[in-house]
Amino acid sequence: MTETVYLSFHDAINVDSAKRFIDYCTKANQQYQPKNLYFLFSSGGGAVDSGVTMYNFLLSLPQKIIMHNVGTIDSIANAVFLAGAERYAVPTSKFLLHGITWNFPQPASLTYTQMKEILSRFDAAEQLGAQI
Repeated sequence: MTETVYLSFHDAINVDSAKRFIDYCTKANQQYQPKNLYFLFSSGGGAVDSGVTMYNFLLSLPQKIIMHNVGTIDSIANAVFLAGAERYAVPTSKFLLHGITWNFPQPASLTYTQMKEILSRFDAAEQLGAQI
């Protein structure tokens, strides 16, 4: 059993990077069975759903999670950062918090029902972000 395993993440948050993140954490757990997972973390944010998945995954781990902002933590990356039981930031790091943004492909054409569904998802994402 290892005391601490250090993992580095510097990437946008999306489905692919979240899968890699979860895969590396799982492999580190299997190989080293650490007491602590220490993340050197920096991300400009990205997809809300993927960030929430990373956050929930970290909360489900049996190890103590330590997050260290080594660059910039923007947008949904803040949620991932907040999964740490301990959180640190280097003096020249930064954080950016803002509301949820929804990107529409161009040209976009939506029915009333589709727009209501998007608004509902938008509201749910805002509320979840506030809870985290």
